[in-house]
Amino acid sequence: MTVSSRNKKSGTRPAGDIRLVKLDKAARRLGCHIETLRLRIRRGQLQAYRGPHGAYFIGIVALLKLVANSPAVPPAPTETDLKGAWRKARLRAGQELGVSEAGDIRPYSRSGRRYSARSRRTYRAARRLHQPPELQILVVFLDALKKDPNIHPVAYRLLIGQGLGALGFRAKQIAPVLGVSQRQARRLARRREIGDPIFRAARRWATREARRLVAELRFQLAVEGFRFQRSSGSGGPPIHPDRPRPAFIVTTLNRDEVRGLKRTGLSDQQIWAITVVGIGSDELNHLLLLGTR
Repeated sequence: MTVSSRNKKSGTRPAGDIRLVKLDKAARRLGCHIETLRLRIRRGQLQAYRGPHGAYFIGIVALLKLVANSPAVPPAPTETDLKGAWRKARLRAGQELGVSEAGDIRPYSRSGRRYSARSRRTYRAARRLHQPPELQILVVFLDALKKDPNIHPVAYRLLIGQGLGALGFRAKQIAPVLGVSQRQARRLARRREIGDPIFRAARRWATREARRLVAELRFQLAVEGFRFQRSSGSGGPPIHPDRPRPAFIVTTLNRDEVRGLKRTGLSDQQIWAITVVGIGSDELNHLLLLGTR
């Protein structure tokens, strides 16, 4: 592109027609942020020209010199690096949450003090896993997040950014992997605490995911013609006719019930969902007897 425009500093026009490149294209060619070039222009380290609408342009000769003098592009993280970053970040999150070698969240950790008592009242994990409800939610969330980062992109970026930073990668290498700016990648890699944010994300996701899985189970039962016992609603507000509640909700599953549900074809995720949000007692009995087809 050939542009004849005014020099911002001296106010003179370049002699003759000079081939100029717009500043954003030059930044992409150099692999840096456009603000980096703007800072050089303000400091007088790079000569630039103003276009008719105020856009910055630099000469093609100056751009070629910058390309020649720019350092080599660092290698991008490989698939093996991403796996190692995930393991490191997951280990660090567990250490911050006070996870012991037995797989328990210690009650004196910050998240343990904040969530332990309430979680024990709300969530009843299946005993087959020998895990407390808090840790079971965290483990299921991290496994699902590893398979599909789109379920919580913020938590995924935090974990990968932390892990790659621990492996020695710089923000310039982390940013393209996560699709963020170098500034944001630097913040993710240097964040001091990741345990609590990851645990809060896991709790919010767990309730939504468990409700979705239980709703699928109830839909399958409804297709088979099963109708659960509805709550009378005498002790509370009236029930919406399109959204009835089961009369008795079960959230605690013993070992025999877990084995029975697995024999009838329920997956581990569906059993976990029942322990999180619960299911009607008559629905549970029907699943134990006949399962879902």
